[in-house]
Amino acid sequence: MGNKKALSEYGARILTESKNELFLSMRFLGRSLDALPYQMDLLTERLGTDAECIHFNPNFVFQLFLESPQKLDRLYLHIVLHCIFHHMFKRDEYKDEKLWNLAADIQVESVLDSMDYDIIRRPPYPFREEWYERLTAECKVLTAERIYHYFSLNKQDLDTEQMLIQEFTKDDHQFWAKLSEKGSRQQALPNGVLPDDYQTPSGDSSNASDQQSGSDAKEADTRTEDRSVDQQNKNQRDDDRSPSGAKKPAEGRLRRIPEEELDQRWKDTAERMKTELETFSKEKSEETGSLSWVLSAQYREETDFREFLNQLMILREVPKVDPDSFDYGYYNYGMEVYGNMPLVEENEFREERKIADLVIAIDTSASTKETEVQKFLDETAAMLRNKLHFFEKIQVHLLLADDQVQDDIVLTHPEEIEDYAARFKMKGGYGTDFRPVFQYVDKLRKAHALPDLRGLLYFTDGYGTYPEKPPAYHTAFVLDPLGDTNEKDIPRWALKLYLKS
Repeated sequence: MGNKKALSEYGARILTESKNELFLSMRFLGRSLDALPYQMDLLTERLGTDAECIHFNPNFVFQLFLESPQKLDRLYLHIVLHCIFHHMFKRDEYKDEKLWNLAADIQVESVLDSMDYDIIRRPPYPFREEWYERLTAECKVLTAERIYHYFSLNKQDLDTEQMLIQEFTKDDHQFWAKLSEKGSRQQALPNGVLPDDYQTPSGDSSNASDQQSGSDAKEADTRTEDRSVDQQNKNQRDDDRSPSGAKKPAEGRLRRIPEEELDQRWKDTAERMKTELETFSKEKSEETGSLSWVLSAQYREETDFREFLNQLMILREVPKVDPDSFDYGYYNYGMEVYGNMPLVEENEFREERKIADLVIAIDTSASTKETEVQKFLDETAAMLRNKLHFFEKIQVHLLLADDQVQDDIVLTHPEEIEDYAARFKMKGGYGTDFRPVFQYVDKLRKAHALPDLRGLLYFTDGYGTYPEKPPAYHTAFVLDPLGDTNEKDIPRWALKLYLKS
């Protein structure tokens, strides 16, 4: 038992040294570095994380530290970036677990290779550079989602796949798979009680969080209080031992934080890091490499289609019996004439809030792919089928445009969009200018062809010339998150919506 405790303490001290070195070089990592305590775990041969703590094999930590402290620093940051990019929380969304793990590792390694810090620098390898170039040409921004999508469409032979795994896999992902299992058992352990081999990040060295200010210091105080609670609950841990002194198996020891709470903590941490990189690290953009750019793509502000549609609804009377309302005049007349016989007749009209007029524009310029447009049309068809949002008779203008309006298809019933989507063909193929669409819509409004228009959806890749002034109706530019998109030039007065990836 003593040897186990000593191994755990020495391993934690080495990891704390790596953490402090990372913090001194990259101050924006303070909160995320301080969010992962350590736990010795002989079930792993390396290091891994479940987003709550770092599980480490002490022999591996010792050997890697002796071989190269720089390699340990880089592996430590590799694990932290998995949490920042939310990889372990998204794994259930992707069918091929092996492919998702590879995509996540490639994203993290590409960010690390782009950063210019001595403590994590490694020489460029031709194999890596070749794959970065190939993936960037297809994915533009190397996020795990886009890389996974690329590999799912472009299957690699077994030899290439094994070479990629050997080159980019650095940590143990087995704890990702256990994440959902832990969530169902987290109540078995009293709040604040940790396993005996659960190490705090401080060790015997100076804690990087001591150099932080504001809320980070406050969070460190909170963890100190948690450790105090651990001491207060020592009797509870003693109860978990058998009469012989051996520790009983405790299912709840695996986890003490619910997965939903852990998920939100890392989202908040990532958002804070993104803000700090944008605000305080502009002069060091070369050192931080692609980290800020990838974070922006990973945590962009998205608005759901349904939220946007709610802004476009109007109130209108429709010919439909309303059993919840009736004319009080008939009611009173019946009571006065017949005494106890009210006359009740439901109203034949009722008020509903739905969408009547809508304009959907499609960018058919040379830079827009027909497969992306087809994907948008399929999602639009599903949207129009929702009777909760649209009246039975609608007026939807479907505009095809590049640098001018090429076609205007008018749909009066939601189901017509499906027939059109099945026989869709691109028209145009020139440069992109968004202004002709808005000018064309203004003409329709002046001619009273769109009396109830409240909004316009414009599917595009984002490259083109935008109007300088906002129109008199809501506008949303719809982008494919897996495509080559230019989001930064979209005007502030317009919303950005995204297709399902």
